Amino acid sequence: MTYRWCSRQTISVTTTLFSHFGQTLDGVDLVLYDVKVVDETKHIALASRSNKPILDNLRLAVARGVNIIVRIPVVPNVNASRNEFDEYAELMAEMDIKRVDFYRITNRESRSIDY
Repeated sequence: MTYRWCSRQTISVTTTLFSHFGQTLDGVDLVLYDVKVVDETKHIALASRSNKPILDNLRLAVARGVNIIVRIPVVPNVNASRNEFDEYAELMAEMDIKRVDFYRITNRESRSIDY
């Protein structure tokens, strides 16, 4: 069996996209993007700041054609209502994002999350 070494490495970034990272996208193959809630008022209540920069940077990544996987931590009694899932679906459709991963976090685990 013959092996060839690839001269190109895959570069991925895991982020909430809160800070501006336009130049960081150069050369990135994959962005793992975490979103906790879509609604800005609820995001401010949970994180003490707006999610507008997060969603703006997501739009920037989409516009640049970066491969994106959106990851959503599902926290009971925080972001697991039918309304929130409708908001996630609407956002993903608006941005034409094809890959979304949901993972469940219990209330006990959610106390340690930086919201």
